[in-house]
Amino acid sequence: MINDNIRTAIDLFLYLILLPFIGISFILTPCTNDSRIFIGAEAIADTFYKLPYGWDAAYEVKPIGNRIINWVFYKVADSVVLFTHNYYTAFGYMVKFTALILLVVCCWYISRQIKFPYAFPVLFIAFACEANFGIIMSEWFASLFSLVAIALCFERNKNWMILAGMVCLGVGLLKSITILMVIPTICGVYLLGGTIDWKRFVAGYIAAGFTFLIMCLTVWPFSISDMLMSRLIAHVGEYNLSTMATYFWITQNKIMWGLPYVMTLYVPILVVGFFAALYCIGKYAIKTDKRYLLWFIGIWVIPIVIVFAQSEFIIYHYIVCVLPALVSIIILLRNSKRKYQFLTAAAIYILVGYIFINSAFGSFTAYEYTFWHMKEKSADVINARYDLINQSSILYLDPGDANYYFHANSSCHYITPMPVERNDYTKWNISYLPQFKETKACILAYQGDYVVADISHGLETNYYGGGILREPTIMAMIHRNYTMVMDTSWEIYQKKSN
Repeated sequence: MINDNIRTAIDLFLYLILLPFIGISFILTPCTNDSRIFIGAEAIADTFYKLPYGWDAAYEVKPIGNRIINWVFYKVADSVVLFTHNYYTAFGYMVKFTALILLVVCCWYISRQIKFPYAFPVLFIAFACEANFGIIMSEWFASLFSLVAIALCFERNKNWMILAGMVCLGVGLLKSITILMVIPTICGVYLLGGTIDWKRFVAGYIAAGFTFLIMCLTVWPFSISDMLMSRLIAHVGEYNLSTMATYFWITQNKIMWGLPYVMTLYVPILVVGFFAALYCIGKYAIKTDKRYLLWFIGIWVIPIVIVFAQSEFIIYHYIVCVLPALVSIIILLRNSKRKYQFLTAAAIYILVGYIFINSAFGSFTAYEYTFWHMKEKSADVINARYDLINQSSILYLDPGDANYYFHANSSCHYITPMPVERNDYTKWNISYLPQFKETKACILAYQGDYVVADISHGLETNYYGGGILREPTIMAMIHRNYTMVMDTSWEIYQKKSN
């Protein structure tokens, strides 16, 4: 056991120094490219459309839940730092500050309902000490809100079960495949010693689903079809099991010397949670009834299925596994006599790597800042030279971040031309989709003064641009009507004078 004086000193250091440091670092890390894509899309939705229709009309890729959350971030930040003034750093601070407040509230609420040693710090560190490019992504929200749904099931008033069901449906609107997170959420409730009032839970789930359906039939006409398309855009189901396993091995061994190191570096709580799960399964699950073991299997297997089904094995996809990792840690901390030794070892393991690598002052964040700062400088030069901000509309042929910097409305319904970009006639043909035909027709019909593109190296990098380069009619239209006048972070094409 730890001496009371030592524990008091540890608590003072934790709450007065370490957690504030992590909070400040959370704010100071720059918004990543994906965050800027989402925020830029919501700025267009808010500026050029009436809400709530605009959340559906100004479409990027993610489903409606992700768009609503990022619209809130945009509105809060814009109320303090005007988005159109291009104060990128200050605006990013406000976005991250808003996300921090949301995280603190959620962790505080979860820790109030689910009791275990050092509940708030464990929850907060788990979500705040990941690599910056995984934070405030759909998977990050999915794990956080799933834990909120579990906490709601521990309220004394069982009517909160209705809200828990609604939250679970909402998690599915963050990213189509996250609808499966309802299963590990249910498993988590039972593993932590709770029960579910199924009538109320299902009533809340159905009520939220029915509300969403009504909105789709009245206000959001593209939402259902776009959710169905997003699976294809993300190449979910592209590979069979054998190919997925092979690709998983290849991709993870290309990144930072393999999967264990990657997980340690980017989502360290997963490593801690994995060992906690092995301990709990060996000590509790096998010795109790079979249902306990099945719940453990369910809470871990479904998030792993979500990762593999997406077939891309991007690091932030693994963040759905934070839910089972935390539940496993909670069970261990509740039952192990060596909980403080476990916490100490886990804290050293997570925080040393975080401080030197993923914090705002770490090596990886320094690289991120250098990369995005180059884009910001390029955007300022482009805006000064070509006044893209004041264009009535622009054709964006880029991953979607350009409208974050240039703010003009997209000439097409899809701000980022993913339906065309993600098409590959030989490997992953989605040219039959109406969204593909609509996007291609819009691109070909464009007659504005500027095209903002990021396609020139698409076939070489296999990152972005390949789908556009594979469309000869689009490339012919660009070369026939436009001249490239700048090639920095984007290729800027200006209309030829007649």
